[in-house]
Amino acid sequence: LDGISKNLPILLRREDGHSLYMNRAARRWLLFDQPIEHASDPISGRFNELAVERMQERVPVELRKEAFVTAGRDLLSKGVTGAAVMIGDAGHLEDVEIYREIATKVGIETVLFPQNPEVEKVCELELSRLGGCILIDGSFGSRTAALRKPYTDAPGNMGILYFSNSELANLVKCANEAGLQMTFHAIGDEAVEQIIAAYERFIDPANPLRHRIEHAELIPPDLIERARDLNLVLGVQPVFETTWGQEGGMYAKRLGERRRWTNPFRSLLDAGLRLAAGSDAPITAPDPAQGIKAFLNHPIDKERITPLEAIAAYTSKGAYGMHLEDRIGSVRVGYSADLLVFDDDPLETGDLKPQAVIRRGKLVAGSIQEPPR
Repeated sequence: LDGISKNLPILLRREDGHSLYMNRAARRWLLFDQPIEHASDPISGRFNELAVERMQERVPVELRKEAFVTAGRDLLSKGVTGAAVMIGDAGHLEDVEIYREIATKVGIETVLFPQNPEVEKVCELELSRLGGCILIDGSFGSRTAALRKPYTDAPGNMGILYFSNSELANLVKCANEAGLQMTFHAIGDEAVEQIIAAYERFIDPANPLRHRIEHAELIPPDLIERARDLNLVLGVQPVFETTWGQEGGMYAKRLGERRRWTNPFRSLLDAGLRLAAGSDAPITAPDPAQGIKAFLNHPIDKERITPLEAIAAYTSKGAYGMHLEDRIGSVRVGYSADLLVFDDDPLETGDLKPQAVIRRGKLVAGSIQEPPR
């Protein structure tokens, strides 16, 4: 990268968002002359999560506002009328106020999950949730997801846990006592077990606050059972599986035989867990059509779910996971009139792109043509 420019900061971010390469100018721009924790290879210019966070801090306020509005329009065009928003990258809560200033322009129903572990600050902002991409671990692609046993293709590496057991337990205890719904990014089985263990210590097993885990990508049967016993909501991303779960794909390379228990959607539903589907955008496209197809085409046949179950994960179950099931996520009298219009039965044709999107009874994307008389 220095060969391209020695003066212009250049950063190449990995598709999973958990690592990046940068030239020396970018390192100076991000004040990386100082040692940095979790740097994979500072000599070559490769850094992990903390570098990504510092990069995001530097995005100007007006550009952030523009990005929020643009994202809302893009989501509406894909038929998304509501979303959980992981806000405050790198733990900085100024994005909450920035978002509130332009929320009415975004155009979709949003629930904010501030990515900040400081419970008092979250409560001061009168928010009722905490978490999102508060990282318990990293990702499989970067080999930073925390595993019980080493990576198949990197035998000396078991990934990274970003919290000690006591740190995470204290955070869960404080947030639960404050009445905040929590969700944490946990991908590897060691990370999933760590957050489940913290929940087991402090939350009501009936889970009235609807605490969640985001991703839970590697969740073998013993952890499925423990998650079920806590009535946890799992925020899942079905396109992960069709992207990385194919025979010989990234999951197989990183995990070997453990790949059998990546994103086991059928097993999770059969255990009684609720799945709230999403995309983890920009990791995969925020497009429910792609997600529904991924649910139906899981590389492991026995882990596929039905079309109606897939739709529910994007509608009623997603609404439940945000405490909004009393007004969105279903077509009922008194609910928000958020509707998608198709030319034909999308489950018959396989074409899941809506012809029109209606939000609160108003056409906001596409068009509706009168049938011929």
